[in-house]
Amino acid sequence: MKGTVLVPLDGSESAERALGLAIAVAARADARLRLVHVHVPVVRHLAAVPLNAYRLEFQSIDSAEAYLSSLLDRLQSSAAGVITADVMRGNVIETLVHEIRKRDVALVVMTTHGTGGLRGALMGSVAMELVRECRSPVLVAGPATATSFTQDPDDPLQDIEIANILIALDGTEPSARIVPHAARLARLFGARLTLVTVMPEGRPGTSPPGTGAAQSPTVREAELALVLDRAAEQLIQTGVPANRRILRADDVAGAILRTAAEEDADVIALTTHARTPLAGLLLGSVAGATLAASRVPVLLYRPAPDD
Repeated sequence: MKGTVLVPLDGSESAERALGLAIAVAARADARLRLVHVHVPVVRHLAAVPLNAYRLEFQSIDSAEAYLSSLLDRLQSSAAGVITADVMRGNVIETLVHEIRKRDVALVVMTTHGTGGLRGALMGSVAMELVRECRSPVLVAGPATATSFTQDPDDPLQDIEIANILIALDGTEPSARIVPHAARLARLFGARLTLVTVMPEGRPGTSPPGTGAAQSPTVREAELALVLDRAAEQLIQTGVPANRRILRADDVAGAILRTAAEEDADVIALTTHARTPLAGLLLGSVAGATLAASRVPVLLYRPAPDD
């Protein structure tokens, strides 16, 4: 994984929870680490613009710059590699997407919520919107993420390991586009991959795209098993250990989370809009539900149609 690992920050301790994991990834990938704070103009937060609006604006920017400078000093003394930090101005999503494209960002690491207010909010909706708009994978520590991935930034590389990554698939080509990104992360940490697909319980078979005949659940399960077996075999041939599981459940996100706990997964990976012909499994709503309740970071990727 070459290039840059980008961490959006808003000045809150919550947003800083992404730093330990980001530094661990960047160090293993020999990648640059870039910290970015997007300053939203003060007047956007005020019902009425006061006479001292410009002074408040400059004070807010100065405060953000001082925060990043202090954080950069702390990290430079403990983290290997190149670390840069900048305050940028504008719309949060548009500015971050532009920065991701400009810097050839290989991975974005962030949390789903921050303080909001004058420093701008990194809420879950912002994380999901960023996933939708950028073409880089986003590794997100959600509100339920365990503290083992939120190390003290003064000692960021201690005890951060990724041993197993669970990849949620549905047998379609779009959902499989998360696999190369998860495999790259697995190689950095020497992790194994667990490929998982979820079939709804008690529903009749449906026709795959372009066919007129309905499939029984048994036939569909056999086809999914073949797809997963081939994917696992390809990964093993490239040096990444992999196994697979087929689950039956109507609550797709719940099944993914339960299996992640059973497999002791350290990261869950999935695309955000892959649609299965059986039940529309890996939709954005499933990704959002998984992220909201996951005890481990979630690697999200939204492939472009021509990806």
